[in-house]
Amino acid sequence: MAHTFTKQPSEIFSVTMDFGKMLASAETISTKTVGATLSGVDATSTVISSSTISGSTVIVKVKAGVTGNSYKITITITTSDSNVFEDEITMTVTET
Repeated sequence: MAHTFTKQPSEIFSVTMDFGKMLASAETISTKTVGATLSGVDATSTVISSSTISGSTVIVKVKAGVTGNSYKITITITTSDSNVFEDEITMTVTET
């Protein structure tokens, strides 16, 4: 499933990725890794402010970015059952 959103360069806000449908009944998220790339180059420190686990979701606080660029945010989780799941979000930065 394609997840996308658009933000302005000065905006800072949280986006949520829900892994609930992937988890078994009593399974929980144990760890998460969040990274961002721009054309294959690491841009994590440029556009990711922080990330946290809340139940079956990972909350990512995004920041900054350069107008006209689309960043790929990749979220990878490891669960209490040692399953590993990954999903991506495309963040497009534009000045409106």
